[in-house]
Amino acid sequence: MRDWRNIKLGEVTEINPSLTELKIQNDEIDVSFVPMTAVNALLGIIDKSETRKYKEVRKGYTYFRNNDVLFAKITPCMQNGKVAIARSLLNSIGFGSTEFHVIRPTVYILSEWIYLFLRQPTFLLNAANYMQGAVGQQRLPEDYLFNTYIPLPPLEEQKRIVGIIDDKLNIIEKLKRSNIKQKENREALFKKFLNSVKNNDTKQYLINDFCTLRTGGTPDSTNESYYKNGTIPWLVSGDIHKGLIKNSEKYITEEGKNHSNAKILPKGSVLIALNGQGKTRGTVAMLEMEGATCNQSLVSIMPDSNIALSKYVYFNLLSRYEEIRALTGDNERSGLSIAKINKIKINLPSIDLQKQIIKKLEKQIDVINKIGNLLEEQSNNIDYLFPSILRQAFQGKL
Repeated sequence: MRDWRNIKLGEVTEINPSLTELKIQNDEIDVSFVPMTAVNALLGIIDKSETRKYKEVRKGYTYFRNNDVLFAKITPCMQNGKVAIARSLLNSIGFGSTEFHVIRPTVYILSEWIYLFLRQPTFLLNAANYMQGAVGQQRLPEDYLFNTYIPLPPLEEQKRIVGIIDDKLNIIEKLKRSNIKQKENREALFKKFLNSVKNNDTKQYLINDFCTLRTGGTPDSTNESYYKNGTIPWLVSGDIHKGLIKNSEKYITEEGKNHSNAKILPKGSVLIALNGQGKTRGTVAMLEMEGATCNQSLVSIMPDSNIALSKYVYFNLLSRYEEIRALTGDNERSGLSIAKINKIKINLPSIDLQKQIIKKLEKQIDVINKIGNLLEEQSNNIDYLFPSILRQAFQGKL
C-alpha cells in the first residue's frame, strides 16, 4: 500500500455534474431513462432502462452519461444498496430519478472503484447516520459524499483489484440469476396449470358464488392490554410473502380481538393483500395455522368444500398475480377490495380432478423449491463473504 492515499471522494470525482455541459440541438434524439426501479439492488446493475426523447426529460430529472455512478440518496433505497454504473446509454447520455446522486470519475479513479466502495455495507451503514429530512423521506446530502475519504491506489492497482472482485461477483451474479430463474419457472408452472384447467371439463364461478370473504381489523395501538402477552396470531401484509403461513410475528390478546374487527380465520383460508404499491398488493398466501386473525390489509377467502378445495383456489389465484393487481385500474393507490375480489372468475373442475392437479403441482413445485433453496444457500454463503472481500480490497489485502 506504499502508493496508496486517502482522499476525499469529491476531489477525484465530479458529483452531480451540471446539464449545462450538454450542447444538444435536437430535442427529438433518443436518450436512456432510468427510474429508481430500474436499478437492481440485488445485482447492482441497471436492468430496466427506458427510451425517452431528450425534450421529455431535459427538465426535472437527473442527468448523467456513460460510466457515471448512480447512487440512490433516499431512504430506504440507499440502505438497500441501489448503486450502479451507467453503461451503454443511448447517445451516451441518460436521465433518471431526482433521487440519484451522480458521481463522475476523473482520470485518477475508475468508475468500478467508486462503485465497489459505495456498495460496502459498512459505508452504507455509516452513511445512514447522516441522512437528513423527515422520517420516510430522508436523503443523504451531497456534502457527505464529497467529504467521504476513499482509499486510492494507482490506476493499475485499481484495475487489478477490480478484476479480482469481478471474478467473485460473477459467481454471485450467476447464482442469483439462477435463483431468479427458478422462481420464474414456478410462475410459469402456475400459468401452465391455469391454461390446462381451461381445457378440462370445468364450470366457471365468481368467487362470490362459492367463497366466504372476510377481512380483519387493528386493535387500538394505544391500549397496551390489546397487545401485551397476546396469544392470538395477528397477520399483517408483511406476512403475505411467506406463501404458506405457518407462524406470525405479531400477536394480540383476546380483549384486543373483541374490541376490534379482527376475526379468527379458518385454517386453509386463502389470503390476498389488498394494498401496497410495491409487490405486496395482489400477493396470495394460504393460512396453515389454527386460531389466527389479521388486520384490514388482508382479505381471507374460504371456499365451500363441496365446490372447491382451498389449495386449488390458492394455486389458481397465485397464477393470476398481475391480473388481480390490475383490478385496481390505473389508480393503483385505490387498492383492492372485497367487492373487486368477489368478481374474480375461476374455472373449477370436479373435486377429484382438483385433487389430481394439486398433487401434480405440489410434486413439481417441490423439485423447483429444492433447487431454489440450494441456489439461495450457495448465494447467501458467497454474499456473507462479499463484505469481507470488499474490506480486504480497500485495505490493500487483495
